[in-house]
Amino acid sequence: MTEVLFKSDPMAGRAHAVGRYLVGVGIFWLILGMVVMPASISFNPGRGYQNSLIVLLYLPTLLLLGLRRGALWRALWPLPAFRVLLVLI
Repeated sequence: MTEVLFKSDPMAGRAHAVGRYLVGVGIFWLILGMVVMPASISFNPGRGYQNSLIVLLYLPTLLLLGLRRGALWRALWPLPAFRVLLVLI
């Protein structure tokens, strides 16, 4: 499906691959941070960790959502759970 969406623009396909890689690294970094950091109020992971999550996880996810906005809506709209999520938001 990715090949069909980005066949006309090779740079969009490259951005998609880089974005997916960064999201994978961000998920790994999130899990690693949850394992290493103790679960207590006094042990806040700090701004550096939060900023790295923004760069490695949240921004690439928003980039990928922006690149595939139409395809994503067409895939999610038939799902009843997605409609419930939209109502809750």
